[in-house]
This record gives sequence, structure tokens and C-alpha cells, in this order.
Amino acid sequence: MRHRLPLIPGGAAALDAARACGAWLATISGSGSALIAIGPHDRRDAIARAMQSELARADGEAHARIVEPVLGSPRITLD
Repeated sequence: MRHRLPLIPGGAAALDAARACGAWLATISGSGSALIAIGPHDRRDAIARAMQSELARADGEAHARIVEPVLGSPRITLD
């Protein structure tokens, strides 16, 4: 992570912001430029907004997605 994180503008600040908002874990996802945070359900929106804000501040644009864990058999829902 220490080699890849400097390549993501605002990445370190976004991970710090996620933890400050209550994330249990915040790190780089896989080998790419995506970041991921895991935390309590009631803090998910605040964590996503904080990460998105820090990334946008550094690079001008950022997108946040909230993913719900699948309990039981997976299914697809269209919004």
C-alpha cells in the first residue's frame, strides 16, 4: 500500500477521513486506484461522503458507492 497510495491524489486523506467518521477499516481495494472502507451501517453515508470529499478536493472529481453485504442467496435488484 505504501507504494500505491501516493499515486492516488487525496487517497491518504480519504482513508484518514473514513476512519475519522467511524470506519473500522479503510484501505486500497485490490491493486487499483479504488479505495474501500468498512464500518457500521449507521455511519456508511458519512464515511462515503467524507472519502468522496477528500478525493474530489485533491483531484476535482470522485464517486462514492455504498455496497450492501449479501446475506443468504444473492439476488439482483434494479433501481
